Amino acid sequence: MKADIAVATVSWTRTAKEAELVLKTIEALSRLELPVVIVDGGSGPKYLKKIKEIKNIVLLTSGKGLTARLIESQRQAAKLGEAIFYLHTDKFDFAQETAPKMIKFYRSLKKKGVLVPSRSAASMKTY
Repeated sequence: MKADIAVATVSWTRTAKEAELVLKTIEALSRLELPVVIVDGGSGPKYLKKIKEIKNIVLLTSGKGLTARLIESQRQAAKLGEAIFYLHTDKFDFAQETAPKMIKFYRSLKKKGVLVPSRSAASMKTY
């Protein structure tokens, strides 16, 4: 049975600091208790091993470019959920604070479709 929502994202960590941030974000996504599909583009084995240990994660790897990884993450998430929730793995605050609220709001809608969050001027500076 499909989940009502599955999370789709991509990753590719090149530094220890980046890996730390992305792992924190993935752990926050795991706490949503939804399937989370990550298509990684070439991170190191230590990082990939840590991801595999996090519950609710489906980890795929691909040497293809970013667009191909984005498409694949969404394609795989569509197999697991009725709706797809996409976000970037380097947005920890969004994953921890905003994502749970957005998912709750989406679930409350009678008519489902595309839900696009707006960003404040301050939050756009982090993009």
